[in-house]
Amino acid sequence: MADLGKAAAADPDGRLPDLVLLHRRLTIRAALDRNRHACGFHGPLRPLFDEQVALTRRLAGTGQDQVPLRQALSDRCLFLIAARRYGEAYDDWVEAFAVPD
Repeated sequence: MADLGKAAAADPDGRLPDLVLLHRRLTIRAALDRNRHACGFHGPLRPLFDEQVALTRRLAGTGQDQVPLRQALSDRCLFLIAARRYGEAYDDWVEAFAVPD
């Protein structure tokens, strides 16, 4: 997953939208796998959700579709609810609904 972050940072081919989608899929799969195997799943996964939001913020900053940002914030919101971090989850939820269509 670190390679995706490096690829997105460089983005020589303008493939940031594809990288955002791939990162989202891998993050959700990692979360599901960790949740199945460990109780303390939230520690190692938090950086993945944070990176997903950071990538989609970059994508939104290029004038691209805003839907991926809303999805990333919603994904992290649900993750934070599962981790019982309700204040942070609420902040992401509010921000997700403030993202323009």
